[in-house]
This record gives sequence, structure tokens and C-alpha cells, in this order.
Amino acid sequence: MVRVRGHWRRTRSGMTWVRAHTRGRPVTAGVGFGLGIAALIAGGVLLWPKTSGQVEVATQSQATATRAPLTASHAQLVQMLRTARQRMGLTVEQAAGRAGMTPAEIIDIESGLTVPTGQDISVLAQVYTLSPDEWTTAVILQSSIT
Repeated sequence: MVRVRGHWRRTRSGMTWVRAHTRGRPVTAGVGFGLGIAALIAGGVLLWPKTSGQVEVATQSQATATRAPLTASHAQLVQMLRTARQRMGLTVEQAAGRAGMTPAEIIDIESGLTVPTGQDISVLAQVYTLSPDEWTTAVILQSSIT
């Protein structure tokens, strides 16, 4: 399955905006379903407690310890975009709908998991009504990250 960003599509009646979507073969109740059940059973067997009721679970600090910390410019860009969205009073879902992105993409950008592209910054600047100075700062920060 491939995630596709929003884009313009040429139709007989002109140009049409296509929202972000997932392209790929849908999961059916055939072979794919059987493999899913097999994976679920295998996962249950692997996660079954090996001792009397004690299961090893990774803590939050162990899970995040493997992720590299954000650079100063990346952290500043993330904070700027999150603050701009909150200043507009938009939820993640509302901002994603207006920007033609998925909520997961907005969350990934605001949490620092992904670096926004120049196009992402331009679209978010329009949605968040950033001033020209704020937009320039965001573009400079983004270019210093990549």
C-alpha cells in the first residue's frame, strides 16, 4: 500500500483536486486474511509469558532512546508549526483537511518524525496564515535540516 498526497488530476471537465489517499490492493478475506490470522497466532505465541505471569514490556524511555534527538533548527521548526496551528485554533484533523494532508502526516511533522518538504511548508503557511517573515524563517529552518 502506498500513501499518495493530494494532487490535481486532469478530467474531461477540467482539473479536479484529489485528496490524499492510500493506493494499493485492498485486504480481502482470502489468502491475506488467513496470513493475518497466522501472524496474530504466531505473535501471541511469541509474546506468551515465559515465567509465572511476568512479561517484559519496553518502557517509554526505552522506546524513545533509540530515536535520535532533534537538532535545534528542527525543534524550532516543529515548535513554530505547532504554535501556528494552535494559534489558529485548529485541531490536527482540521489542519490536515485544509492542507490536503492526512492527520498522521501533520502529527509526524509536529512530533519531528518527518521533515516537511518545501511544498508542505508552503501549504501549511497558507492554512496557518503565516506572515512572510514566519514563512521565510520556516523555509530557512527546513533547508538547514536537510
